[in-house]
Amino acid sequence: MRVALDVSAALGDRPTGVSRAVCGLIAGFSETADTDEFILCIRWSRWRPWRSLSRVGRARRFRTTLFGRHLPRSLSRSIDLFHGPDVRLPSHDEVPFVSTFHDLSALHDGGFTPERFRERRISQWEEAVEKASAIVVYSNAIRREVRERFSLTADRVVTIPLGVSSAFRRLPPTEVERARRRFGLPAKYLLSVGGLSRRKGSVHLMEAFRRVDDPDLVLVICGRDGYGSEEAVEAIQRLGLAHRVRRLGHISADGDLVALYSGASACVLPSLYEGFGLSVLEAMACQTPVVATKAPAVAEVAGDAARLVPVAEPERLSDAISEVLGDEVLRETLVARGIERAKRFPWASTAMTTLKVYSSLLEQVR
Repeated sequence: MRVALDVSAALGDRPTGVSRAVCGLIAGFSETADTDEFILCIRWSRWRPWRSLSRVGRARRFRTTLFGRHLPRSLSRSIDLFHGPDVRLPSHDEVPFVSTFHDLSALHDGGFTPERFRERRISQWEEAVEKASAIVVYSNAIRREVRERFSLTADRVVTIPLGVSSAFRRLPPTEVERARRRFGLPAKYLLSVGGLSRRKGSVHLMEAFRRVDDPDLVLVICGRDGYGSEEAVEAIQRLGLAHRVRRLGHISADGDLVALYSGASACVLPSLYEGFGLSVLEAMACQTPVVATKAPAVAEVAGDAARLVPVAEPERLSDAISEVLGDEVLRETLVARGIERAKRFPWASTAMTTLKVYSSLLEQVR
């Protein structure tokens, strides 16, 4: 097969969860797709000379090209299909399309996105539903939502879980210590990956953390802040947590993130809504126990390998954190289950399943 893949989301120095998904898929292709060829397409609107594609890796079967609203005629005539892994598709209908929907957060009543983004995203979803022969989602929870919202048949929406890079593993204490000192962190801390936002349940996390009876415990937040982050910042001040919450922002190097996972006493994901919940698996791969909410996609990914609590219940979240920190048997159980759980989600599996979707689609149109 000759596949065009829109990698525009992978550009820039501060990658989002979408860009991590795109890069992971390409890494999986480089391991598994021995005879297939990939054209990594970049939208002109996202291209800047200083933006690097180095994080997507390079392989003999990958080449890069630019495109605008329409695919160049020379490109469309030479490919078998086009995959838009961030919903958007070009204005073109001469090749089969595949589109990835990460979640439907813009449709939720919780106010997870600005109105302008909501309107633009809904338009993109509707366009993709009209054009795409197949829609990929990361979890069965999102698959149910997509099918119901857009009245789609079961065969048009395919669940392909994300993967965990082999880089995420338990690091030796010396490497963890170096990272801890570099970021100025104490020996004991909780880690929450994903930044502050309304969708991440950050205010509930602050309320839960205040209830944890350990004045020496620090909460470390890393990742890009999202919509509604100012509410969490206000909660930090209101609850008197400014001296106990460390906001590291975006972590540019995976090695630093792996070290932060490895050194954490526990990883907490308090999300109200997720499309998948990759940080759960990354923490498990680093042998760190996980406390998370029962948001449908998160519970699906975590299985029985995390301590799960109801969404938007800070007291229950606080109790679960204290339980995981104080019960060594529970910690060991969660770590052991987490290691096995994370092994079930390699990027190679994501790539192989995606290739099967491509092949099945091409068989239908031939």
